[in-house]
Amino acid sequence: ELEQSRFSIGAAAMAIALNRLTGQCDLSFATPVVGRDAPELETLIGAFINPLVLRLPLGETSDVSGALNVAKIVVQSALEHSDHPFDDIVRALGQRPDPNRTPLVSILFGLQTVFLEEQDYGPISLVSIPSATPGITHDLSVQITGREAGWQLMIDFDADRFEPETIQTLADTLLQAFEDVFDARETTLTTGEAILAPIPEELNNIEDKTNNCSETETKSRLADVWSDLLDLPSDKCDADFFDLGGHSL
Repeated sequence: ELEQSRFSIGAAAMAIALNRLTGQCDLSFATPVVGRDAPELETLIGAFINPLVLRLPLGETSDVSGALNVAKIVVQSALEHSDHPFDDIVRALGQRPDPNRTPLVSILFGLQTVFLEEQDYGPISLVSIPSATPGITHDLSVQITGREAGWQLMIDFDADRFEPETIQTLADTLLQAFEDVFDARETTLTTGEAILAPIPEELNNIEDKTNNCSETETKSRLADVWSDLLDLPSDKCDADFFDLGGHSL
């Protein structure tokens, strides 16, 4: 039987909260996993993180206990394929790049303890504190971090898509889901009125001011340089890198 990990418990609580806020039973969100799966990579500097999509079909169960079992199986199965590049999955599903949206999922979820070992050095104490997030890659980023001072929930969100009151409700619902997971595993799932509705179509079509593909002398010269270096024909700046023969190392 698969072991119920700390992370799978958190993933179940996240799915339960989303179920209660959306009324949906087929829920997906991404989580970052470390891509250093070979000893040769341990000494290298750089980001080897790969987004791993978790799809939890809560329609197969009706209570919290069942959601825990679903999360346990889904997380274990996903980790067995965690070395498959996210970009390859996106391309295999025929998703075209959209500068306004993250492909496949719009929510990022993470749960982990900090790597820093807090310690006292005489009058000096080395402690872990929350870091300021310069930006987010998803509409919602839900991070749960464990420190010696306790566990902390932090939610970053796209202010063009969500009101602060909605995010506060999400936080409250997620904390309640954790309480249900720990104390009342037979509690039913979907309750109340959905407040996280699908993104309005007008927000899906927000004009991307950063992806201006108008031809300029500088862009034309830059395209020629890249074409010469990569031995590829010059194309529009919004062309797909992989369709042109690029490869993710």
